[in-house]
Amino acid sequence: MTPNFDEAWRDKARPVETFSLDAVFEIACVGGTERLDAVAAAMREPVRTLCDALGQPIPASGALPCATLVGHEAPLVAYYRALIDTLIAQGAASSLGNPFPWFSIKPSIRRGDTGLFTFFYLDSAADTVDLFRTLRDAPSAPPGLLFHDLDQGWAMHIDKADGRVLVAEWDCEDDSPVPDVFTFDTGQLAAQAATALTHLTPIHAALVRAFNRDYWTFRPSAPPTPAAKGFLKFLHAMGLRRRST
Repeated sequence: MTPNFDEAWRDKARPVETFSLDAVFEIACVGGTERLDAVAAAMREPVRTLCDALGQPIPASGALPCATLVGHEAPLVAYYRALIDTLIAQGAASSLGNPFPWFSIKPSIRRGDTGLFTFFYLDSAADTVDLFRTLRDAPSAPPGLLFHDLDQGWAMHIDKADGRVLVAEWDCEDDSPVPDVFTFDTGQLAAQAATALTHLTPIHAALVRAFNRDYWTFRPSAPPTPAAKGFLKFLHAMGLRRRST
């Protein structure tokens, strides 16, 4: 499949009139590899404590919507303190250098209980904030391309036309003829992106203040390496990582 958006896909786009957009915090409760299983087991009680404070069950997907975390910064900080202690105790301190997988914050667009996109390589607070700002500002943007990303075979294209925002996500290495393509009302998408930013920005800032370090954003001195990205592709192939959020 092409790494570039194919205009022929536009005719296959499906309108989505009711949806929810938010950021999600991925928490350590989903296993799948020896390391993931070990951390998830050690974090079982901190995860339960956090979810009890939020008044919700532990999510099967391992993703907590940011909207549910508003006003609950203290238990979220306690969860991350336990996570850092666990990673150090298990000899995984090197995992503290970048958000993936333990400190990931991702965009999410859902229709009912179904995530429409994986946002495959958007893992950090900065990635998510940048995308949400683009969507928030879409009503005032000229028609045309709003966002495009291509990384290790994953591609996403977002553009604006005729009062709607089109979002396409696909795997360049997949043989499927047409990826999932959806369109959204520009104003509704922008309003939800603005609300999501008002939730995420202060929570992220509170976490950075609490730890005096930004674990949720890729550090310039330690960008994701080709080997790390290859590991992401392995997890994707094994079905362990990139769920639609």
